Amino acid sequence: MTAQEAYESIPVGGSRMIVRSAQQTYEQFNAFVRELEDFKDRGLLRLTRGEPESMTGQRHVDKVRLDRLE
Repeated sequence: MTAQEAYESIPVGGSRMIVRSAQQTYEQFNAFVRELEDFKDRGLLRLTRGEPESMTGQRHVDKVRLDRLE
């Protein structure tokens, strides 16, 4: 899923939790989250990061909540 697809899948005023899939590395998921930050910076959504994972010691994010504003 791309950041654009994630954004478009949420109705205005709605929210969605996205969790890293088993097929994604933490680096891939965090790159996806960085793409979502562009939508946040444009005021289109609120992005809330989940707690950092503790398995690798790298404190990667493995889930985010998106609230669509526009």
